[in-house]
Amino acid sequence: LNQLLASATRMKTIMVRASDIFLASIVVAPCVVAALADSEWQVELRSKIKHGGVGKHELEIVLAQYQENVSWSDDYRHVRTVYCKGGSSCKADTIRLENIGREAHTYLHHIVSNYDNLAKWTVFSQAEAPTDGYMGHGHGGGHMLTGASFEDYVLHPQRPGQQDSDAFFLMTHKVHLKTLRHAMRSTYNVREGHEVPALSSIPPMCPASRHDMHKVGALDIWAPFRDMSWLRTFLSSKCGITEDGLNEALGIFWDDLVQAPPPSNNIIYFAQGARFAVSRQRIQQRPQAFYKKLLGVVSQEADPCLGYMLEWAWWYAMGKPEGAPCGLDDSKEWDNAWEDEREHVNRSMSRKLWAGGSHGVVDVSAAAAPDGTSGSAVSGVSGSVTSGVSGSGAFGISGGGSRHWI
Repeated sequence: LNQLLASATRMKTIMVRASDIFLASIVVAPCVVAALADSEWQVELRSKIKHGGVGKHELEIVLAQYQENVSWSDDYRHVRTVYCKGGSSCKADTIRLENIGREAHTYLHHIVSNYDNLAKWTVFSQAEAPTDGYMGHGHGGGHMLTGASFEDYVLHPQRPGQQDSDAFFLMTHKVHLKTLRHAMRSTYNVREGHEVPALSSIPPMCPASRHDMHKVGALDIWAPFRDMSWLRTFLSSKCGITEDGLNEALGIFWDDLVQAPPPSNNIIYFAQGARFAVSRQRIQQRPQAFYKKLLGVVSQEADPCLGYMLEWAWWYAMGKPEGAPCGLDDSKEWDNAWEDEREHVNRSMSRKLWAGGSHGVVDVSAAAAPDGTSGSAVSGVSGSVTSGVSGSGAFGISGGGSRHWI
């Protein structure tokens, strides 16, 4: 790669770093920042939204709030719905919810409660101001991809030539499910002082593949996959399962809860921070019972382990999208990663899916949605939960086109 780029001028090395994820050095070409003037339709729509000319039957912005200041979204107040879990700190114009399930519970509660009356276009977001990147827990960052803005999510269905008229996701990470190795997008800011390439237009859903990173001008690319052994330990502890059983548990989660085709090469793509926008038509590709089932299994405690996995799965769970959101690279890297993992597994004497002791297993039929709707059983193993795993079951698995609004 260095030889290929030796003749390029004014090259710059950008350190792509994520707290607790990886350090990766990527060589890229410089880029000229182009200031794009707003089109007339953008100015007009922005004014209509701000002054109440667009109603919630057309557009709704759903914010999952704990105690964050949402004044940054005041221009959207006529189409904004704030679900607050901060107790006495919640303002009168918010909808109060019990502090369970993080943003996954909030999003699913909204979908289930409004399934027959969803807006034509809904933006789902955590309530923190959408600043660039994410600096780590307790260190701030609004999960916005560099070059994008919150307005891009709001106005997407009106934008000419959009990639997908029924959904807007900006993928910042990808994960190899067999190993939990992660790769991050080079334009996602993850540390103070980290220099990222500037883009001259709204970023696409996915960056260029690694095959293109040798090209001068390929600024927005995937970094290499990096080991996430700490994440395996965290999830296994959080979910009350052995590390050796985590792969099988993830497979059950995918098959029985996400109910989507197996991802190509076992790679899934996601927007860290769980911000996305989808059409009513896309959401209603799945029956209400599907979302009730998911709601039931994240309604057991404040920070359920399934909340982390749903963050990876929103693109796949919102309706029934076809294919993969991003193009695949050569599978050799993923095959090698899985071979490494398989060797590790084969060395272990334990192949139990669930840990014993205080953690148990629960059938998803026992994880009823708040309105009393029960999910369906997905396997024959039964058991009880006495502590730890998301209250009454971490996984809830047995084992424990046209424009939309204007």
